[in-house]
Amino acid sequence: MKLLIIIGLFVLVLLVASLLERRRLRRIAAERKEESICTFARALDYRNLDTGIIRMVYEELQDYLGTSVPLRPGDALQEDLHIDREDLGDMAIELLKRCRRSLDDVPSN
Repeated sequence: MKLLIIIGLFVLVLLVASLLERRRLRRIAAERKEESICTFARALDYRNLDTGIIRMVYEELQDYLGTSVPLRPGDALQEDLHIDREDLGDMAIELLKRCRRSLDDVPSN
């Protein structure tokens, strides 16, 4: 019986944390309602960067967040967007595959 109560409380804490995180992301999105992927790309040196990769990174982060939050190049992925370090590594590998880049020499790709 105690185990069920502990599990129930744990699930409740997770649900509340999830709701608060969604609310926080919606607030950020509302503050940035005039921004889009175009704003994001223009804030970068898009003339010297592959715009296809810019788009893929933007889309991958949007998929991870599960909501449409306009991103800024200055957003700290862990601190501002609460993206886990392990998940960042997984995303990087997925992006390398999508961009058809080699996994052998990651720093140069």
